[in-house]
Amino acid sequence: MSRLIHPSRWVQGTVLLVIFLCGWTLVKFAWPTGEVLGKPLDTYLLQLGAPMPKDRESAREVIEQHRERFLTHCLQLVSEQPSGLDRWIARMRARVATSRLGRILKVSPPYWDQQKRLMAMRTLGLIQPSLDQVDEVLHSGLRDRDQPFRMETAKLLASLNPPAFEVLEDALEDSDAVVRKAATYAVYRMGSHAEELTPSLIQCLVKDPQIEPDPLLYDALALMGNRAANELGKRLPEASAPTRQRLTKAMIPLGGRCRPYGQWFIEGMRESSPQMRAFSLEAFSASSWTDQTASEHVFPLLRDEDAMVRLTVLRCMDTHLPLVEDALEHLLVLLEDQEPEIRRWTQRLIERMPITQTASPKVLSHALESRNLFVRQVASQKLEQLAVRK
Repeated sequence: MSRLIHPSRWVQGTVLLVIFLCGWTLVKFAWPTGEVLGKPLDTYLLQLGAPMPKDRESAREVIEQHRERFLTHCLQLVSEQPSGLDRWIARMRARVATSRLGRILKVSPPYWDQQKRLMAMRTLGLIQPSLDQVDEVLHSGLRDRDQPFRMETAKLLASLNPPAFEVLEDALEDSDAVVRKAATYAVYRMGSHAEELTPSLIQCLVKDPQIEPDPLLYDALALMGNRAANELGKRLPEASAPTRQRLTKAMIPLGGRCRPYGQWFIEGMRESSPQMRAFSLEAFSASSWTDQTASEHVFPLLRDEDAMVRLTVLRCMDTHLPLVEDALEHLLVLLEDQEPEIRRWTQRLIERMPITQTASPKVLSHALESRNLFVRQVASQKLEQLAVRK
């Protein structure tokens, strides 16, 4: 039988562990790191994340007045990558800090250490150092395990603008999706100033057909204007079906800039994939919609077998109300659709549609003979609306 450990041994072990944690905390975090205006530098870092705007503004003023002091201190804080031992000790500190003994000995929880490191990265954004000064911490910060820290690193990268392009280009090609997401966020914050990175963004978009891209990637591409439209359009002819679907979706927010690729959108509306038909329709609506093309290519999709495609047609028509009167007969049929959302959108379109053709009132009068009560109600209301306007 193994020898039992006396209870006093457990107490002694616990006390020794607490003493070790307190000593380690004192050496690593509580040791004086320099003062400004009679307060430790860390006090101003934590104050930068305070809930009150007045406190944050006060800390910001002190930091801007003592840039060099804070630059050195913040670079030291953000350069410290927690090891496996550090993370284990942090977990132990979290347990001890909430115990009665921890409260007596005033063991601080690890949250404040993480907050200081996070605010240190934010402070670097205020100080605006050169790329040479922060190049190493930028590379490591994008790969940090702490998500808020990665986002603060991305903000710092965005503030550096052109000098950071090389770092961002490498990060967008990284195999780790977490790194690519942080880099995408930085490019998004830069906006059109980062249009040189458009090819890297597109490569990131089509990199893995099996994984859905981050929605922020589409938002970032939408900010790149003509450069994005040209780069996306050039890839359409040779792209596979899944890749072409992503490229088309990315072209929707670019609107009229994608007009030269209208024929590709028309072909996409004939694809077997409902999602591809819907994305192609939205891109066509945003870039190439006219009276003739709508009657020939868009309105037939009101009879599409997929409810998502029919609903997409209605939403696109809602943005082109003066050009949709030719579809009145199709719309009256959709008032009997099985999907409530489609019926609601159809009613909305008919109510708001301007009537200019002489044949339209006759179509509405004929709908009054429908067996469907809802069809008769919508047609009657539209005819009354026309009579009042006359």
